[in-house]
Amino acid sequence: MSEITGLQTKLPPRQGSAGWPAAEAMAHRVLALYVREIGPLAELAAQLEIACDPSALLPGYADLEPANLQRLYGGAVAGLSRLAQVLEGRPELRPADWRVVLYGLDGGRTLREAIQRASDCFEAIDGRCGYMTLRVRGDLAELHFATLRQRRTAINCLIDLNGIPQMYSQLSWLIGKPIPVVGFALAYPVDVYHSLELPELPFALALDEGWSGFAFPSAYLDYPVVRGAEERGAGQRPASLLFLGGGEGQTGAGLSHRLRARALHVLRTEGQLPAFDDMVAHFGQSAASLRRKLLSDGNSYREIRDSCRRELGLDLLRGTSLSIEQIATRLGYCDSDAFRGAFRKWTDETPSGYRRRAQAGAKAASVQEAGREPDGFTT
Repeated sequence: MSEITGLQTKLPPRQGSAGWPAAEAMAHRVLALYVREIGPLAELAAQLEIACDPSALLPGYADLEPANLQRLYGGAVAGLSRLAQVLEGRPELRPADWRVVLYGLDGGRTLREAIQRASDCFEAIDGRCGYMTLRVRGDLAELHFATLRQRRTAINCLIDLNGIPQMYSQLSWLIGKPIPVVGFALAYPVDVYHSLELPELPFALALDEGWSGFAFPSAYLDYPVVRGAEERGAGQRPASLLFLGGGEGQTGAGLSHRLRARALHVLRTEGQLPAFDDMVAHFGQSAASLRRKLLSDGNSYREIRDSCRRELGLDLLRGTSLSIEQIATRLGYCDSDAFRGAFRKWTDETPSGYRRRAQAGAKAASVQEAGREPDGFTT
């Protein structure tokens, strides 16, 4: 008998301002599994200090703010993960474990280095989160996750399914670009996965392939990291619905993201970064309030401006034939030497050297995406 037999699975999509039905369906499915395996949602909501009637969530889509639904979902996944660890006699995962992994990711200069550092961090926490291994086969890179699950149960499948695309999201976030995935793999039998009765996922998933992880063009391993700990908001955490396109409310982290998106848009379209007073007027808040909200997110407008210059500079070097001098002017630097100095801090190489390598890598990635199909995946 399935672990989740008897749970309600046919949840009608709720139309609302949140606009994330797939993520809501996933959240409600996970909450139902939590009720079955652990206990009442009321107790979980009380632990998280969420004021709601959790009993209304399972029969249908209750009117719950996206941020609170995300918190309930995260708490349910964490609870199921703890249960999975206990059932297999393994040490319980700790909140600090994820922070250690993020510390490793944030310390790399390139995607390859970030992955290698994070892999070392998985080792450092004694495999509590399993292990991560990078394998490169010519123009294809595979990121393998050994989660050390002894049993191929529905709960374990769900935990691993959440973890793998979230690591993909973290890596894409680091380089400021979606990594073109050749395919995702999950080392679980087809019947176990289907027993979860999950909503349709926004990515192709190969089951029972003998490994869990994802494959992508190896050229992306040399892309520089353009974001770091100073830009990482409260939304950068495990058990997030973002991999399904779910919103998480307009928190301080959301404001940082929107402010950065606005600054980058102005820089791209008008050739200059907006002054802080312009951002204050655009978002309709006082200067003190805006600074305070950015500070609560561990951010500042100066850091946001620098990250926008960095992202656009890398884009212009990769995708245009503009000279180094033209790019420096385009980004608002006083001269090309100032741009070169900043660029060395970002990537530890010259703009010209990066351009040659990045354009060669992009060409190789284009060939990879157009033609080759690795075993087990369909492009």
